[in-house]
Amino acid sequence: MKKKLFLAGLLVAALMTASCSDDISDDKGGSNDSKNEVGYVKVSINLPSASGNMTKANENGNDNFDDGLEAEYNVNDVILAIFEGTSESDASCINTKNLTDLIPAKVGGNITVKYSTIPIEIQKPADNKKLYALVIANSKSTYGNNLVGQTLSKWNNEAQSVDLSMIADTIGKGNFLMTNSPISNEPGAMQKSDSREVTTLVPLTVYDTKAQAEASELADQIYLERAVAKVTTSVNGANNELTINSNIQNAIYNGATVTFEGWRLQLTNKKFYPVRNVADWKTWDTYYVGGELNRFYGYVANPFRVYWAIDPNYGTTNDGDLNKYQNVSDVTKWNELGKNEYCAENTTKAGQMSQSNLTTVLLKAKFRLKDATEDDNLFMGANTSTIYKENDFINLAKSKLTGENALSSSENIKVKADATAKTITTAERVKTVFCKNDGSADSELSDAQAAAILTATDGTIKFYKGGVMYYYSTVIKHFGNNPTEFNGDTANPSYEEDKHLGRYGVVRNNWYELRINSVSGPGEPEIPTIPDEPVDKKHSYINAEINVLSWAKRTEDIDI
Repeated sequence: MKKKLFLAGLLVAALMTASCSDDISDDKGGSNDSKNEVGYVKVSINLPSASGNMTKANENGNDNFDDGLEAEYNVNDVILAIFEGTSESDASCINTKNLTDLIPAKVGGNITVKYSTIPIEIQKPADNKKLYALVIANSKSTYGNNLVGQTLSKWNNEAQSVDLSMIADTIGKGNFLMTNSPISNEPGAMQKSDSREVTTLVPLTVYDTKAQAEASELADQIYLERAVAKVTTSVNGANNELTINSNIQNAIYNGATVTFEGWRLQLTNKKFYPVRNVADWKTWDTYYVGGELNRFYGYVANPFRVYWAIDPNYGTTNDGDLNKYQNVSDVTKWNELGKNEYCAENTTKAGQMSQSNLTTVLLKAKFRLKDATEDDNLFMGANTSTIYKENDFINLAKSKLTGENALSSSENIKVKADATAKTITTAERVKTVFCKNDGSADSELSDAQAAAILTATDGTIKFYKGGVMYYYSTVIKHFGNNPTEFNGDTANPSYEEDKHLGRYGVVRNNWYELRINSVSGPGEPEIPTIPDEPVDKKHSYINAEINVLSWAKRTEDIDI
């Protein structure tokens, strides 16, 4: 894989124009005590590997890297933004340049592809100030034009609405928006370090002449990361099928099969920061669990990565901040099992780790009882584990039609041909699914008959057309059970910031791989309602394992 990616980098470089750099914006930024003296910088741009399976078995702490797909390293355009100031926090952008003629360098380690530039001509910084670099790749000219004159935080805090097509081409071509990755100067440790610094902008070494820059073997290293997270969902069974075992759940489901037909991400963020926001890193630096390495930092050098982020609605998630499928008709296309989907990062404070605030996976499946055919309609009540085939439920419904509501000798109950899957809680909705038939023509149920049928399952009927049903996997875990294990009251979970922050969430440049291992019961006939309650309160029907790559890779096995 790495060899292929390296060759792809060579092709990209060959296709780029011969010019070293073109100004996008003229220098702006106030006085310059160096009298506009010209200098030269030389940078190396490092494209990310995937990372991060947090496990005690991993002696490298949070670091587990994967190259991913070749298309995920495509570079079509690069903007170099030059900042000037006394520190990263006060530095403002004075110039932006288009970089072309990138030179592929070594491949391996903590990165997958590396590009170096020929020396770039810049204006030397004012006295007592430094120059810093921000790189924006695959921006499609959307991000970078309004940078000049702004600090990184001011520009970045103008949260962007997510048009996923602007930050990722999800049709196999890659073209991911990439920006500087925040880097720690020290690895994760067992205790707080007074010397730790986390920075995003890269200090630049300024040479007096082009020859000096060319002669230097130490280009300034800029590490990029993709602006999206990646999720892959698969089934640990042949042909995406799992068989229910009575040891897991009620024996009534023993031998039933669940065949998964597709999946989509649910509750994805509508907003993102172009550059990852790690403004709270000094607080995270104080969080430790059970004598383990601090989970927020990598342990493998070059670079020491940071494994958490603040999103634009961090701590203030409101209804409408997240993309949500409410009806089956909202889903225009289902992902194939084993395929990828990309999304903006979605993180929360520990106290807001509610199911309604966190990104999860919606699954479409077909449920088939052991002795049923593939397309059988199925029925259930809301508060029972009993599931009925169509004829069995019709016989149960008919038993409720007595006295004035009784059917004539020639009548029967049937499911309407145009009936749609639904949860039925009213007599009126009963009539949208069932009708009477006398052998020659259909007729409507009376209101009293419909009400009587509803009593067959104590006031709620779940109608699964063709056995199709929908599940939620567990909410996607970032750090997961290790090192953010939850041992509290599962009836009323309460999360602590130091112990549980990052237990759930999706972070950019992390690859979350969900494997569905088992199913213990039926799902819902419609897209399930997401409860506004702590994640660990409610048992899911799906058991899954989530692996996270930082791309970092994180894997989660799921039992339903």
